[in-house]
Amino acid sequence: MFFAKSSDFTINHSTFIDKSNITQNKLISNEKRGQSIGNGFQMLLDASSMDATFDSQARNPPPQCHPSTRKDLLDFISNWVEAGDENILFLDGPAGAGKTAITQTVAEICAKKRLLLASYFFFKDSPSRNTIIYLIPTFASQIATSSSRKRRKIEKTIERDPPILTKSPSVQARELILKMYQPSIFRKHTWTKRKPRLLIIDGLDECDDDDAQCQIVGLLGQLVANEHFALRCLVTSRPEPHILSAMNSLPMRVARVSLNEPIWDATDDVRLFFRFKFDEIAKRIPSSIPRPWPSDEIINTLVQKAGGIFIYASTVLKYVDDRDSLPTTQLEHILALSPGPRPFAELDKLYEHILMSCPLQHRSTLLHIFGFIFLHNPIFQESFDVSLIEELLELSLGEVMIVLRRMHSILTIMTDDTKETVHFLHASFGDFLFNEHRSGDFYIDRRRENEYLATKCIDYLGYRAQNCSFKNATCIMYAWNSWFYHGNGTGGLFLVNFIDELSHHVKVLWGEIVFPESFYRSCMDGLQAGISWLQVSCPLLTNVELVFKD
Repeated sequence: MFFAKSSDFTINHSTFIDKSNITQNKLISNEKRGQSIGNGFQMLLDASSMDATFDSQARNPPPQCHPSTRKDLLDFISNWVEAGDENILFLDGPAGAGKTAITQTVAEICAKKRLLLASYFFFKDSPSRNTIIYLIPTFASQIATSSSRKRRKIEKTIERDPPILTKSPSVQARELILKMYQPSIFRKHTWTKRKPRLLIIDGLDECDDDDAQCQIVGLLGQLVANEHFALRCLVTSRPEPHILSAMNSLPMRVARVSLNEPIWDATDDVRLFFRFKFDEIAKRIPSSIPRPWPSDEIINTLVQKAGGIFIYASTVLKYVDDRDSLPTTQLEHILALSPGPRPFAELDKLYEHILMSCPLQHRSTLLHIFGFIFLHNPIFQESFDVSLIEELLELSLGEVMIVLRRMHSILTIMTDDTKETVHFLHASFGDFLFNEHRSGDFYIDRRRENEYLATKCIDYLGYRAQNCSFKNATCIMYAWNSWFYHGNGTGGLFLVNFIDELSHHVKVLWGEIVFPESFYRSCMDGLQAGISWLQVSCPLLTNVELVFKD
């Protein structure tokens, strides 16, 4: 709703439209402010979002790489800018991995070397920074301020054709950027000798429309394809499938750096960051507390929970460094994950945003998938196998991939010749899901989820007993060995109602389905373990062994 809760004002000669046409409103506002319509540069600024640039006041202080961290990656990117073979570098990684800090640091390095042409930092919560509308005008504004000659050319273009600022981004890119770099006949032989200039787009996935994100990738291809324009484009984003597809569809090679790759593992950098910041905080704690504080063991625990994700580390440190509290007490809260104060409010907001991207009709399934992965029986090393999840939870073939489509910031799906497996990127996500105070609507109740999984195991045994088929060896072994494991996570009493049904399934499966010989020992061990557990957990079932006796 426009101007919610506003009153006592009048707007004359204005047109209000949705945010896909915000630029038009900005142009109209020129006359209202008494600015000359012939001032091309001012019109350009009005159509831009200068808050999105690397050195804007709106982003101050910006996230930056801590000194001595990410050195190899920053060197790699710097070398690519000056001598890389590819014109586009796509840097992807999970949410909170520090992509924006890396991009900001690269921008500052390249600005000092006079290699930075322009930058744009998308931000999903800012109406002026979450849309494609302002992208090209903002680039053009930065180009105009870098050269008086280019400023005059851009001004003349806009004054000659003011509606250019309401045209498509592709037309704007051609008229306001590419034509600025078309050399005259006297300059065309010297242009290619110039140093490359860097164009930065950070947080492409935070642009508010999937189609617009793909359109931006196409625009970059349009820009770097110009032989007169020695341009490098650095793009950062979460590894969303449609963005990866758009990158792969470009007619030129694209260099890719994935922060999930072992070569860019940030574990040591996170440890260094923790130690440096804790040493600073330690200056204001009592000298009677042993140094180093905290101990290396505690640092290692925090590093493990961070999983290479800097946002976890920075959030922990921000909480511990609360000036109104004792750092030692604050750290104890972190280590105990105590309820009450929300030390991870920033991280929780990030996780909530990621989970909200899952369509409403898939969220229940999403949480059951997560519940299974976190609560699985640990004796099964392949329990994250997508086919196992789909069969045990009675999902359609391919449904897991659909449900997890938007979860690439918190997990990765690895594929080999025989299976697809799901892996979470940071351990702290489990802490979030199982803490009701933190996860809210996305809370997973361990007891209820274990009851659900135990029931699924029993149902699966019943389905196989009725069909007398042998479809998924791993799944049938999992169900056979894990109904009591998940039952143990509930206290076990609810299984009393399933004893007769379960014993029937077991007898049918054991007597009528031919298993590979290697399965029998595992299944027998599992059955005996289940009987022993029932005898302890449900003492009223004094004849439980007879119930299952063949």
